[in-house]
Amino acid sequence: MSRAETGTAARPPIFPFAPLFRGARPFVLRDCECAELSTLPVRRMTMIPTRDGTMPPRQIALDEAILSSSSWMFDTACNALSWQSGQIGTRHEGRLQFAPDLHRAQGTLTIDDRVVTVIADLPPFTYTCAVARNTGAHATGLAPALQLNRDHASASWNGADRLENALHFTYQVTQQTVVGQVFYDFSVAFADPQTGAGWSPADGTFGCLIDENFDFTMTLEGGVSPPPDHRSGLAGEAGQVATVFRSSFRCSFRRP
Repeated sequence: MSRAETGTAARPPIFPFAPLFRGARPFVLRDCECAELSTLPVRRMTMIPTRDGTMPPRQIALDEAILSSSSWMFDTACNALSWQSGQIGTRHEGRLQFAPDLHRAQGTLTIDDRVVTVIADLPPFTYTCAVARNTGAHATGLAPALQLNRDHASASWNGADRLENALHFTYQVTQQTVVGQVFYDFSVAFADPQTGAGWSPADGTFGCLIDENFDFTMTLEGGVSPPPDHRSGLAGEAGQVATVFRSSFRCSFRRP
């Protein structure tokens, strides 16, 4: 993981980093006293947020079942979610108290007369990415504050050779407070589904930056290089992409 300070920590919404976690946020529940997930009547609680990421969420799901709006409530004063459910076989009640950054929660499940203490963790997020050649895009600036320049109306961009499902990008960000200053730790991983190669930069070998526009940049430290990704044997356009692993990776979490 790599620690990086961002320029957005002071934003006023309850969850200012909502653009990093678009769509459903599936929390994995586990019993604090038992490693067996099967002991719980529900293994996953999913919060479906509003478009701007503010609380309360728009919908709640337990495993695959969407709860009716009358069976759950979210207390914005203390970031606590409570629900009642009988839709998944075993009727139970639940309450989760979320950390301020909404990455983790702790609470209880009440099953009949038994109270179980649980922890809810937000697992890493994975994006499936396309790779394009000859886009006319170029980067300016110095790492990690690179600026990606591209013209969406240009013939190069619209006629670029795009290769779908060429890269899986996985990341996780957790909040840390050091001497009153808020920092965010990142862990990242990359996988080439077309060759089976994978890469997770080691701790201390990369830096991450999220700017005020929610543009994310990961840059390797000097002297560190990605591992080989042998693609020359792939057929067609796939073989023209030498590697999908880069020393600097940039993406935007802004909505188009």
